[in-house]
Amino acid sequence: MTDTQITFIGIAVICIAFLKAVRDAIAHSNALCKFGYWFSKEASERAKYVFMIKHPWWSTGIKKIFVMNVIVMFLDCWHFAEFLLILSYAAMAMIFNPNPIVGCIIWMSISTLFNLFYNKIRAIKQ
Repeated sequence: MTDTQITFIGIAVICIAFLKAVRDAIAHSNALCKFGYWFSKEASERAKYVFMIKHPWWSTGIKKIFVMNVIVMFLDCWHFAEFLLILSYAAMAMIFNPNPIVGCIIWMSISTLFNLFYNKIRAIKQ
């Protein structure tokens, strides 16, 4: 591995640690809400549903999947930090296989598998 690759991985690790801290600060202590609604725990829990209520055209079929996987990342800070976190993981993976398609496949795989697992886990509770 070259010095450039090692430096890039180091920067990515720092970014990942920061983004995880941001997510936990929002989810567990609502510490960032003083910066506005976008940074609040309430936004992270409700923004996608509010979006679909305001724009009902997006709340069915494939459009709902698009909202839950793509648009959601811009609706609140928690999901945006999650997107950047996955992007950081993908960027680290692309160090070893420098193909932008790899990053996109990693992001879509993580997003899709998360939704599958999350829905199955939530179904256990009911």
